[in-house]
Amino acid sequence: MKFWLAILSLCVACSGLGQLMDAGPIFAAAKRQHVVAGACPSTITVTTSKNWSDLAPQPTSADLVVVRNAATLTVDVSGDCCGIQLGIAGGGSGLLSIPPGSVLTCAGNVTLGEGASYGTLQFDTFADSTLKIGGDLVLTSGAWTTYAGAGTIEFNSAGDQTVGSLVYGRLVTSGGGIKSLGANTGANAGARITIIGVNTTLDATANNYQFTVSSAWTNNGTFNARAGGVIFGGASAQNLSGATTFNNFTSAGPALTLYSSITVNSNLAITAGKITTGANTLAMGSGGIITDYSSVRFVVGNLQKAFATGSGQSFAYRLGKAGGFAAPITLANLNVTVAGNILATTTSSDHADVTNSGIDPNLNVTRYWTLTAAGGLVASTCDVICGFSAGDIDPGATTANFVIRKLDGTWATTTTGTRTSTSTEATGLSSFGDFVVGEQLIDHYVVAATSPQTTGVNFGTTVTAKDILNVTTIYDSATTVTMSSSTSNAQYDADELGAFDNYIKALVSGSFTIITKDAVAEMVDLIATDDLARTGTRSSLVVNAP
Repeated sequence: MKFWLAILSLCVACSGLGQLMDAGPIFAAAKRQHVVAGACPSTITVTTSKNWSDLAPQPTSADLVVVRNAATLTVDVSGDCCGIQLGIAGGGSGLLSIPPGSVLTCAGNVTLGEGASYGTLQFDTFADSTLKIGGDLVLTSGAWTTYAGAGTIEFNSAGDQTVGSLVYGRLVTSGGGIKSLGANTGANAGARITIIGVNTTLDATANNYQFTVSSAWTNNGTFNARAGGVIFGGASAQNLSGATTFNNFTSAGPALTLYSSITVNSNLAITAGKITTGANTLAMGSGGIITDYSSVRFVVGNLQKAFATGSGQSFAYRLGKAGGFAAPITLANLNVTVAGNILATTTSSDHADVTNSGIDPNLNVTRYWTLTAAGGLVASTCDVICGFSAGDIDPGATTANFVIRKLDGTWATTTTGTRTSTSTEATGLSSFGDFVVGEQLIDHYVVAATSPQTTGVNFGTTVTAKDILNVTTIYDSATTVTMSSSTSNAQYDADELGAFDNYIKALVSGSFTIITKDAVAEMVDLIATDDLARTGTRSSLVVNAP
């Protein structure tokens, strides 16, 4: 038997009688033809279904392996080849199956289909196997199919390669060079897992191809987005690692977590779920916009925007709470004199120093926002709109009475603009910092009366409620105040009936005037106190005899 094998092999090599190998079962599925096929010195043709381990001799990095005649070649052991051709025009289709654990290393091109003959690449649905390609992945128009499953296709050349447009199980680039996306066919261009290797560039090319990621993205090299887009559209939670600059970025899955900071230069579309940055930052370019957000679709964490110089600029930071609702902060009428960035965050709790802001922690929005200038940005003025959901508002708080206070080293008041049931605006700001929203909290009272007065003669005493920043609580028309005096001689007529037996009066827009008289010539303190022991005094009022 060995003798006849040797004779027939010699005939194949020397006399071109390779067709004899199709004549019997021994040679029916594997034959090596010493002819040049592209860059491959020799060719092995598979015409009936079998395992890689059954090929005799075993292919090497010098062999083009051709699968045709509706045959399936199963890579049951790890192997090498120069190139793969699945399907031959006029010669039937071919299928390459790479089961779990197998690694096939192909030094050159892998071509799926030729003419009308299909080429099919198949991986296991759940377990990983690997096809390493040193050339290009060539997809013949209308004549290829893949079943990516959990399989890995690694483009491992040290030079440039074309990454064919298909749905990869796990797409890996390694070696070096530029790995160019070959085409954009919508849902057929993407990967479950994408890993850009060190010293490699995944390039959307001048055609600005789109790419879809359904599970994870890891960038250890470079991504050249050009004007293309990347869609994170998995059915379950996804993650992104490796600092990357995108052009158009779509978050279309239930959740996306950033384990590295990223930049989106053009359009950030949040069509589903939330993007969580953790300690990282999602940075928008100076021309960037956010679309498709909603009350449940937004960024949780750090959101930054670049601004060029110019006046009248605006941007809405679409922020919110994990497991909760949106809480955006919007810049309007922004006048930038030195270009740079503004970073925005929101925290879903009361500010630790809220009581020193003049805001009532029991009648406020239970969150605060922070705006931080970075990158050298200088802005002369801007307006800020703090947005919140009904669930952020303390019970009993009235949004029509809300004001904004800003902490930038010290707490400061702001000029209130438009209020709605879910937002409050501060206008004419000249700096950034922490922003809190809510009703004012009375800190003390200012009691005023003209001195001197005359015994037995009525005069007016004005009581004004002030917060800790000494701003009148103009929206308070409910708090009642009890009047007294240091000598108990001063009398008050709160109901103005002339009996001077009613010493309690309610604030109206933060203040009131009460009729007062003192029948004794003396120096007296007039005292205002509310039910929470907040007080104020008109000290040393002189009452003279007539």
